[in-house]
Amino acid sequence: MFALTTCAATLLTLAGGLVLYLCSPNQALLAAGLGRGGLWLGIASLLLAVGLFLSAMGPAAAVSSWLVILMLEGSALPFIAFLRRTS
Repeated sequence: MFALTTCAATLLTLAGGLVLYLCSPNQALLAAGLGRGGLWLGIASLLLAVGLFLSAMGPAAAVSSWLVILMLEGSALPFIAFLRRTS
């Protein structure tokens, strides 16, 4: 149960971070951003993910894991967009 909850929370965090990135006016993966609807979807996904993390582990570990995944994704997505443009 712990592994399933943690995997679901990780996937929701990645999906929510991706949607929030795609809502940004400075994103480079899509020609046009997703708009406000995507913003609310990304926020809801991230809140659900942190809730799942909190149900699977302690508060410090849950918030730390959640933030580390978001930081990794936020750092990697612009580089992925750059590499996609150059190749």
